Amino acid sequence: MHFDAIGRVPGDPILGLMEAYAQDANPRKFDLGVGVYKDAQGLTPIPEAVKIAEARLVESQDTKTYIGGHGNPLFAKVINELVLGADSPLIAEQRAGATQTPGG
Repeated sequence: MHFDAIGRVPGDPILGLMEAYAQDANPRKFDLGVGVYKDAQGLTPIPEAVKIAEARLVESQDTKTYIGGHGNPLFAKVINELVLGADSPLIAEQRAGATQTPGG
């Protein structure tokens, strides 16, 4: 079998927004197609708060151990409490969950 006989897979509709953005001539367009802000030069600036947070992480990390497919369990617990409230019946009944995933 030759690879040229295999049809092209349809593009991802969300990532296709990037192409649509590139083709849009509107000078006031705002690119949030994949949830990442880009400035007028097409760069994604790093806010100072993010740089400070990253520095704190580097200073406090004691491992680079793989955390698994659902992310850090403590992160999930804190997010659930933040979103639902620490006293949420959903949390108490173990009916709420969270998964931490990489973006893009």
